[in-house]
Amino acid sequence: MCLSKPVLIYSQSGQRYQLDGSTDALIQDTQIIMDLLLAWKIWEKAEDGIWILVFEALELLIRPEHPHRSFNIQQLQNANLIEKMLMICLVGNIIT
Repeated sequence: MCLSKPVLIYSQSGQRYQLDGSTDALIQDTQIIMDLLLAWKIWEKAEDGIWILVFEALELLIRPEHPHRSFNIQQLQNANLIEKMLMICLVGNIIT
């Protein structure tokens, strides 16, 4: 598991996924996150808004009031994930 808790929650009533805005999840396995993000061909075929959802989920993990913000930031920095995500956007032309 790449996170200690889910950040994306399925709402039975709304029949859709939504982000848990109050999550206190820890980034545990950056390799899984990196493998998923680097599979940019998946993102090319994804529905509109999915890539933005990924950014929003990462933002929740490093928001100022997150109890483990420093740890999560360190995890992202150690894996150079932000740099890789931006490169994927450029190479894959994902965000238009």
